[in-house]
Amino acid sequence: MAGHCEQENAIACPTREAKEKAGLGIERQDVELVHVVHHIDRVGDRPRMGLFFRARFQSGEVRSKTGRPA
Repeated sequence: MAGHCEQENAIACPTREAKEKAGLGIERQDVELVHVVHHIDRVGDRPRMGLFFRARFQSGEVRSKTGRPA
């Protein structure tokens, strides 16, 4: 799952995205940063940073973006 931060810190972003996109409730204290990638998609593009997190606990039932169970 991927998303963009919306005026929020790096931990709040994946917890919000997990709820919105997959219906999962993840607590901030259960999110761990596991990898960082610095990349440029094409020559001339601005560099970007990708942060990868792992959630140790989740509640809820995984569902697709359409709201149906996965």
